[in-house]
Amino acid sequence: EVVHINAYSGHADMADLDNFVVSTEGIKKIILVHGELDEMNPFAQRIRHAKEGVEILMPEKEEEILI
Repeated sequence: EVVHINAYSGHADMADLDNFVVSTEGIKKIILVHGELDEMNPFAQRIRHAKEGVEILMPEKEEEILI
């Protein structure tokens, strides 16, 4: 099952994004597709720490991934 959430806000800060991810249940994979790498890498690390076992993908621009 793929869930697309249309509630993303460009105004969400780091704490808002962290809280959103931590509050979700049953996530197996998260694909980070928007942002600067120097911000996305620490975010991915925080997700890995908070959600053990969740796969984090950060595809390159125009990279196709199989979901």
